[in-house]
Amino acid sequence: MSRSLLLLLLLPILCGLGAKNAASKVVCRDEDGAPVDWFYMYKLPRIHTHYGARRNSSGFNYLYITSANYDTWRLSTHEVTTTESMPGKLLQPLFDDERVLIVAYNDQKPNSNSSTLKAHAKGLLATDGESAVWLVHSVPHYPEIPVYKYPLTGGRYGQSFLCMSLQASEVDKVATQLRLMAPLIYYKRTPAKVLAQFPILEQVVEGKWQNEAPFQNKVKLETLGGTKFKSFAKSGKAVTELYEDFIAPELDVNLLVETWRNGGGNLESNCTKSDKVFNIREIHEQQLQIAFNTTSDHSKWAVSQETGLKLWRWRVGGADWICVGDINRQREQLVRGGGSVCLKNSKVAQLYRQLIQGFEPCPRNANQKRPKENEN
Repeated sequence: MSRSLLLLLLLPILCGLGAKNAASKVVCRDEDGAPVDWFYMYKLPRIHTHYGARRNSSGFNYLYITSANYDTWRLSTHEVTTTESMPGKLLQPLFDDERVLIVAYNDQKPNSNSSTLKAHAKGLLATDGESAVWLVHSVPHYPEIPVYKYPLTGGRYGQSFLCMSLQASEVDKVATQLRLMAPLIYYKRTPAKVLAQFPILEQVVEGKWQNEAPFQNKVKLETLGGTKFKSFAKSGKAVTELYEDFIAPELDVNLLVETWRNGGGNLESNCTKSDKVFNIREIHEQQLQIAFNTTSDHSKWAVSQETGLKLWRWRVGGADWICVGDINRQREQLVRGGGSVCLKNSKVAQLYRQLIQGFEPCPRNANQKRPKENEN
């Protein structure tokens, strides 16, 4: 058999292997399943207004932007419950590939009504040793593994998602943050050859948490595409408010914060420091005319107030930060671990700012003291 004929016969097999390897690469995925450097998702609450009319939806619709397209929020044609959704297309192939290391954590794990006093943190870290994804989200009881499933309980309230496609060199940086937060790990699949590359992640898998100061930490993360994020994490031993005590002063910005406001112990907007923190009251996506109150929202995100020079739709020279993470602005969260991941990007920050319909002003007595942790 001639060499050219042999190559012709082998070509389909070689191409098939190449396609399989490309499809199994550990990266974030868009609506079409194509690799993207990052994506942000905003799952809408079940009850919201749409073009001024009250709408009782399934509770599983979502808005999204990706690194490939972030000029405006887009409403997905898929529901987050299906494997055709962005998180479904991301996660199910990872679940199916036994070569991929997966660590999933959630203070309210799937198929359980119990909570925990471990970190108030929810997410998933996956790597094949060559690349990695870190998915940070706010959904209790999610995701189920090994078959992708979104919980029915996750339909009522709004939820937030951030996915980052990371270089393998960043995995132990993420692990450093997890080791500080001490999350509840409910699922781990750790191929020995992959885990051996990441000694700090191995400590996380074994439950060897950081018990010594400092109890707050920030790290820089770089995606496969070169996008730079900042991860902020705290231990419950820090006894601090993540946004006003750590993120706002580190970034030197005023923050508008959207977190869970149902239940007791809500912290008021705070203007006592040079970097102020305000609680968002209402969300309104103007282009799609979708609106809801913060009491219908379980997402956790913060965006810096506008600064700098405005040129047409965007601002330049300002501190345009958007952060997505875990922690609520509530008293009991002072003693819980958790964190947030921030990106400096004027377009993405502005898309989040445009969602804000109103926020809570600071109390008239701007020198108010924060209530003690043991107050009810």
